[in-house]
Amino acid sequence: MSVRFILGRAGTGKTRMCLDAAAAALQTQEDTPLVLLVPEQATYQAEQAILSSPAVQGYSRLRIVSFERLRFWLMPPAAGKTELSRLGRQMIAGRILMDCRDQLQLLVPNSRSPGLAEKTADLIAQLFCAEAEPDQLRQTARILEERDPGSRTALKLTDLAAIFEAYQEYLDHSGRFSDPDRDFGRSRCRIEQAAFLRKARLWVDGFSGFTAQEETLLLELLKTADQSYIALCLDPSVGEAQTLDPFSAFAPTEQTYFRLQRRIAEANLEIEKPILLQDSRRYRKAPALRYLEENFFNDFPGQPAPCNGAVVCAALPDVRGECLWTARQILRLVREENLRYRDIAVVAPDMAVYQHPLVWAMEQIGLPFFLDQPRPLRTHPAIELLNSALRAVCFGFRLPDMMAYLKTGLSGLEDVQTDLLDNYCRLAGIEGQDWFQEEPWEFVEKSEGVNETQIDGLRRKIAAPLKALRDNLHIGANQAIYPEEFVRAIWDFLTALQTGQTLSDLAQNDPSDQRFGHRQLWDKLIQILDELCAIYENVQRPAAEFIRLLETAFA
Repeated sequence: MSVRFILGRAGTGKTRMCLDAAAAALQTQEDTPLVLLVPEQATYQAEQAILSSPAVQGYSRLRIVSFERLRFWLMPPAAGKTELSRLGRQMIAGRILMDCRDQLQLLVPNSRSPGLAEKTADLIAQLFCAEAEPDQLRQTARILEERDPGSRTALKLTDLAAIFEAYQEYLDHSGRFSDPDRDFGRSRCRIEQAAFLRKARLWVDGFSGFTAQEETLLLELLKTADQSYIALCLDPSVGEAQTLDPFSAFAPTEQTYFRLQRRIAEANLEIEKPILLQDSRRYRKAPALRYLEENFFNDFPGQPAPCNGAVVCAALPDVRGECLWTARQILRLVREENLRYRDIAVVAPDMAVYQHPLVWAMEQIGLPFFLDQPRPLRTHPAIELLNSALRAVCFGFRLPDMMAYLKTGLSGLEDVQTDLLDNYCRLAGIEGQDWFQEEPWEFVEKSEGVNETQIDGLRRKIAAPLKALRDNLHIGANQAIYPEEFVRAIWDFLTALQTGQTLSDLAQNDPSDQRFGHRQLWDKLIQILDELCAIYENVQRPAAEFIRLLETAFA
């Protein structure tokens, strides 16, 4: 049970050494299990790299896993249990905040505030990752209270302890959900019984640090494996340093390295002499890039290296100009230097600023691209349709809510019809119950030249599903309803508008579902509604509370 570190700066061949060692081990006649542990986003790339080796036609002994996949293999979902999504955890946190408001001291005034459930769910995930327990939080709160009576931090920790404990009790008593972060901590107890890990040869690559949960799990892996190699991106000379430099470019990884060394020694595992990789293989043909990598954080760099066009600095007047210049450079590289689109990446300092100009520039030039940026649910037209409809029925059909509803493109009207109705409503000052009056709309003078018969037909068309939604949610009576009734009202509303069929038709122009994500959105919406029914089963709440909960989930 020996452990050996592979240390080197970027481009020195740490990943290649791990992949080559795994490929070489596959060619032997041994039956030793092989495990390559990498970040989740690197699993496919590692599998592709192993299979690209000429000597490897296929494999069964090697498992390329991330911590998430490893947790799945060690603790597969129990029969009858659903793995909670982030939004599901958020809804449970919202229910606990409402159920425990009499026990809370600091959070009780804000227990129904938008965003609190989301922040609480994130804190619960962090507590699991830190392997914290409710009693630890209470003990810390008592210490703070003794030092500073009336401390708000102590009150907050006391509330968090109650919420965290109630969350775990809910999971135990419901028997319907499993929390992946909670199961992650429990999965380390099954490592010794896992045949694919016992006496295995283990490579760990691609990490700069680990959470408390991951570090504890990794230590158990090292105890079970026969040989382990851990690759870390840092300067090899760090092993000679007596103290850590907190301002070093590799400071986080250096802290991880020394902490792992200490914990491995405490576990009485043998630590072999580390492999130090000095030669930068990645930048052999680009000395300018190698010079930048070595001296970017150096206050006194050495003699500059020749550039020869490998690094280009371009000053543009604005973000739009930067994105257009970048798109044209990509087109030139593909046409003149025989590069593939997949060989090119664009890195931006703030994607919130660059996303829309960059997409515009790529489309303007006609470049295929994939944007590695999660899309918030609220930005999808179907979610805006639902949110604006729920706001309209709750707040008396205000004009801004109605116009937001109409302009999603999913209300059943054409764009020209939407514009006609929008102009008429602003001209006539339409508000509230005007949308549902039995008499035809006749609010403007004949001299305006408006076809009010057409306008009245359009408003009746869009008012019918909204009126049915309002009646099914019992908004006016403020009557408490079950979650099943709430979800059924929403589903009937979406069915009346044929939203699912419309998204399916739109998805035909996006086969990979990467551009607009219509299929993913519809599946996610169904999952959210299913989790809402399961989490609030047999609990009656006014529709307004379910609406606030749903808006928070979509945020």
